[in-house]
Amino acid sequence: MSNASKRSRFWVMAAVATALVAATAAAGDPAAGQQEASLLDLSSTLTLPILEGQAVATCFSDFNIAANPSSGLATDSPVVALVDVRDPKAFPISPGQNWGADIFHNDASSQKWNALNLGQVFGITLDGESPPNVYVAASTTYGLFRSPSGPVPGMLGLTGGAGTVYRLDGVTGAILPYAHLPNGNAGSADLVGPGLGDVAYHREHDQFFVTNFEDGLIYRLPGPATNPSLPVSWIGSPFNHCQALGRPYSDGGIMSAAYSSHSPSGNSGFARLGCRPWAVETFEGRLYYSVWANDARNDGRSDPNEIYSIGISSVDGSLVGQPVLEVSLGQTLTKGSGPSLAFYSSPISDLAFAADGRMLISERTMSNSDVGPNLVSASVGHRSRVLELSGASQGWDVANPKIYHVGAASIAPITQPPLTVGALSVRANAEGGADYGFETFQYVAGQPVAERACDESVWATGEQLLGPSNALVYGLAGLPPSGNTFGTATNVYAIDLNNNLTVLDKSRIGDVEVFRRSCKPPCGRIIDVELTCVTDRPGGIFVQVTIVNETPDDIVHVFLSNLPAGVFAPFGDHLDFSADPIVPGETVTISFSLVGLLPGSAASFQLSLHNENLERCCSIPVTIDIPTCDCGQLLDSSLTCIAGAPPSYDLSFLWQHLAGVTGAHLFVVPSPGQNLTVTPAVFNQSLVYGQTLSGTVSISGPDAVPGARICLLFSTHDERFRECCSVEQCFTLPGTDFCVFPPDDP
Repeated sequence: MSNASKRSRFWVMAAVATALVAATAAAGDPAAGQQEASLLDLSSTLTLPILEGQAVATCFSDFNIAANPSSGLATDSPVVALVDVRDPKAFPISPGQNWGADIFHNDASSQKWNALNLGQVFGITLDGESPPNVYVAASTTYGLFRSPSGPVPGMLGLTGGAGTVYRLDGVTGAILPYAHLPNGNAGSADLVGPGLGDVAYHREHDQFFVTNFEDGLIYRLPGPATNPSLPVSWIGSPFNHCQALGRPYSDGGIMSAAYSSHSPSGNSGFARLGCRPWAVETFEGRLYYSVWANDARNDGRSDPNEIYSIGISSVDGSLVGQPVLEVSLGQTLTKGSGPSLAFYSSPISDLAFAADGRMLISERTMSNSDVGPNLVSASVGHRSRVLELSGASQGWDVANPKIYHVGAASIAPITQPPLTVGALSVRANAEGGADYGFETFQYVAGQPVAERACDESVWATGEQLLGPSNALVYGLAGLPPSGNTFGTATNVYAIDLNNNLTVLDKSRIGDVEVFRRSCKPPCGRIIDVELTCVTDRPGGIFVQVTIVNETPDDIVHVFLSNLPAGVFAPFGDHLDFSADPIVPGETVTISFSLVGLLPGSAASFQLSLHNENLERCCSIPVTIDIPTCDCGQLLDSSLTCIAGAPPSYDLSFLWQHLAGVTGAHLFVVPSPGQNLTVTPAVFNQSLVYGQTLSGTVSISGPDAVPGARICLLFSTHDERFRECCSVEQCFTLPGTDFCVFPPDDP
């Protein structure tokens, strides 16, 4: 069946459904004018598996009667959709029109992707399997719907709770609870407390990262490649953003007053604004995550909504190092006027990266309340943007974003830094999801996705996508890579996600993910990383990285690049494999030394792989957690025998401080079991990494005899004795033939 015939049948079904509703209303039905919330695409022939270029999206189920919460949640309405966004010109359809793209909700199965089975979900991602499976996260983003007796039907899935991540099988569409995070209080209304934020898959370590609105933590889940038993447990200790920044994690600063895991009132609290991560995505060996600090309700806060990143260990996939502030969006939107004028911004709910490093940001307009007996976190509309930033980690060009105008409604001009764009108004009707897609605007109808340019369109969730002529088109907006023009919808492909152009779906659209695995072909996969301390150089580490060549080329050259400031490779940053090239599929260990690394910190760099003529290349991000080797070392020492009965010995030394914290005290004492006296035992001098201290101690006692082997502990401490370590150094005492007489007393 041709695409055109499929679309024709789709529109006939939609027209019939709309006509039936109109006829019922005309006949005097008491529900006249109260349109059902969803008209499903029953004619679509789209099915699984997901193909390159197709999109998956989440949405709110809506209510049984549109805009009428008292009618209950529409449990049979879809909350996840597979949408074929690949070939608009094959319909044919032109930008500026509502496109009846094929949509799939697994309707033919008993496990429909609806609110009954899944509850309300927002965050969405795909794994690395072939074909990929879909993962969605339980959410209270659209609102928190509960009653005194328990969760409202359709709020939570049949097999999950407020902290559940679901897997939708990539072949059958079957629903399985993949993980249950510790949200909600089972058996009470509190079960529908704060949900999850976002979920992202990290291919390099076959793992997921999930943000949690209730406790403000980021969880790490094992991926499907190891065929884990379901539901999986999270890996290690969850990451705490505010603790990592040294902010107190207490009711006084981080959590709302009602929060205490589950408060006595039976209502869980949301993690406090400023300590509530939302969007997560991985790129070049780092986890990027947004922090929800401000929104349309809390415009009195000075904290901006921000994006941070933290290293992902190449050894085990854990988060290492300290969070780094990458982007601060400031408070660039206005609310009220005159004395009531306030500035704020909407929280960042989704992140995506193009293969060439561009960062795509989507906001979602939220009105948050984290106090009082009815803790809610509700969506509103028309105050959220889709922005694209160029640059790289710690160098994003926030002052010159590319703006993607989403929807028809306009907001006041942006006049506040750092997103000042003159007097340009912004179509800011994003609904919180955005991803890159394949070329949609400049291609031949029916051209295979594999032959089209990657990351050359943007798909965003939004509201009022087409303006007055089609005012109720809410769903997916396909935008050209160059951005689009304010004030017109003629260069936007619009897809109404529920095929209902008579109902206002404001704040009811969720997240979107495009299957585009081929946009960044595999380069090399890290199998193992081993680190060995090099004691003859400060901050020296011998690194062995075992990789698999996943390119189609023989690798002849490997370069170390983007090393941290002050770090260098003493034996060169180019490894030549011309004598024995690394063939496709081969596993090889690449070894090199690095100098200048700070113990206890994390370091990130790139291994770039090249063919013989350096005409084809790719790179592997490497992040290592620098081990704390010896906290110091003796660069020089000398022993002098002082004649006497018995003799004593003077040890002169040059100590180099190699700990990651500032040292303030150096102790020199005998090792356990040594019957010695060492004076002085304490040296007070502030030492930062790499600095030295020279000193002399006198050694005496029963074990201080000529020719004896003695051992001393050199122990360094910070100013308040909270951090300490020691290094044992052993010496052979010289014989009496080398003794010198002490100077005569004056």
